[in-house]
Amino acid sequence: MMPVNRKLFWIIFICLIVSLEVKAQSQKDSLESDILIHSIDDTPSYPGGLKAWNKHLKKHIKPLVHPCDEGRVFLQFKVLSSGKVDSVKIRRGLCPLADENAVEIVKASGRWNPAYLNGEPADSWTMLQIFYRYR
Repeated sequence: MMPVNRKLFWIIFICLIVSLEVKAQSQKDSLESDILIHSIDDTPSYPGGLKAWNKHLKKHIKPLVHPCDEGRVFLQFKVLSSGKVDSVKIRRGLCPLADENAVEIVKASGRWNPAYLNGEPADSWTMLQIFYRYR
């Protein structure tokens, strides 16, 4: 017969393994619900195109205070079917000042032209990068 400590160890170990498997499965299910299976007809775009985006960028970008902070911030965000920007996330940051500023720039960009799927506006994730240069 096993000592009580050994039995307790194996019971806790088995419960832990089962709970991890359940948690991993629930995370997988939640990820699958966000995956778009169909390809979209048109990707989201900024109203007025690149020229308007650059104007918005110049108006809202903040200068960096340290030369080693030069580089790019990669952002991901959702453009809803209404054109509203939602769920802005940093995918690869640069420094806290640049990261915060990049999120503010995207949030302040107003409504975008949404993606289209089968001729209808659709929610869509998009990514962009903002380049920061020390001056």
